[in-house]
Amino acid sequence: MVAWTIVQLLVLVWAIRTLWKYFTANGGNKLGLPEPPGPYGLPVVGYMPFLGSKPHLVFAKLSQKYGDIFQVQLGTQKVVVLNSLDVIKEAYIKDASFAGRPNSAPFQIFLKSSSSSFSFRTGNAQWKLLRKIAIKALGMFASSRNSRLEAVVGEANEELHAELEASNGEYFDPQQNIFSCTAGIIGTILFGLDFSNKDTLLKPILSVSQKFSDFFAAGSILDSLPLGPLIMRHKVKDFVKSLKPVDVLVDRHIAEHLVHCEEEDDVRDVADAVVLAAKQTPSDLKQQLGLTDDRIRCITRDLFGAGFATVMESFRWAINLLAAFPDVQERARRELAEVCGDRPLCLADRSDIHYNEA
Repeated sequence: MVAWTIVQLLVLVWAIRTLWKYFTANGGNKLGLPEPPGPYGLPVVGYMPFLGSKPHLVFAKLSQKYGDIFQVQLGTQKVVVLNSLDVIKEAYIKDASFAGRPNSAPFQIFLKSSSSSFSFRTGNAQWKLLRKIAIKALGMFASSRNSRLEAVVGEANEELHAELEASNGEYFDPQQNIFSCTAGIIGTILFGLDFSNKDTLLKPILSVSQKFSDFFAAGSILDSLPLGPLIMRHKVKDFVKSLKPVDVLVDRHIAEHLVHCEEEDDVRDVADAVVLAAKQTPSDLKQQLGLTDDRIRCITRDLFGAGFATVMESFRWAINLLAAFPDVQERARRELAEVCGDRPLCLADRSDIHYNEA
């Protein structure tokens, strides 16, 4: 009986603390600045129950009432929503505060399990150098005489085009086709991977990509709830374990590239370029920032992981939007036909396809 009374008391204290934190948080901020307008939420859970399965549509509707900048309470956290392209550009360009990653449980867990990653870190001096090296490596690869960038994209495009045409005008979900196309391009330009036997490489990569998305999607919600971080601990082991197959694959291919690349004419893919960029980075600068060649070479792992999700989602959205707006699709197609005719599109055409670039 005494034990049960103690449990009830602890629950009551936690509830009072949570409610106090929620209501006092709504009163202002530490700087005393006015906060953006926004809808009222419920105690503890905030506005989360009203977002539904399509929060982007809810946010679009809220922007009609509160403007392009508004605030919602998600669990115990306040979230500022930027809901127009102009506002988003201004925030990212003029305020460095938006350049980092949120200090949330999912991101902290990922950083602990992947200490060499730079793509999830904030814009400190080390991050800036790694980003500079990554851009240099990509440029080195694109300008290399051995680069097959256009050929790889062209081959993947032909294969995807054939797969889409095989549907004979019937409705189908092209996500798997898009993933295969993206994987083929990213894997080939980064490591020169042979995706001719797609099942061997694509299945584990697809599995990891899905688990990665699920982990951060669930984590973003749980992180806003009082006991969310505690619940997240049960998902951490499975998440970290799921990353191992891709880590092993990437590490093996990085090791194979170490013995090959000595100068820019040797660059065959991005991994070669990153290895060479690591060798060309001054030793005193690396020592000053606490960087090793191994840490720099992990740029390739970040490009490998980030390339799939970002490129695939951009690709999928482009197809969806072109399907939703056939007049835009026709105008884009007409411009490509005028510039390229019957030949394949190439990088040199970018300056002439203004509508498609926009």
